[in-house]
Amino acid sequence: MLTQTINLIASFIFLLFLPGFLISLLFFSQKEINIFERICISIVLSIAIAINLGIILWFSKLFFNILGLNRFNLYSGLIFITLSFLIILFLRKFKKLSHK
Repeated sequence: MLTQTINLIASFIFLLFLPGFLISLLFFSQKEINIFERICISIVLSIAIAINLGIILWFSKLFFNILGLNRFNLYSGLIFITLSFLIILFLRKFKKLSHK
């Protein structure tokens, strides 16, 4: 029971918050939007990313007979997207620090 609850909370954070939060950090500074707006934008962007990734995976199976839509491919794609945004954010912060 406890492991299912932890799994549910971690999945919620990873699927419905983290990718959108990283995008909101990339596009909006902390002075432009407050924390409530950032959380709302994060959830909406994360849902949009998951839906688009699901559509891409479904079309890849339908037309090219590769990958397909399953939990492993969806989580793998989300991990790739999240890590990509994290690397871009890190490089932006590192570039700002090196110019000071």
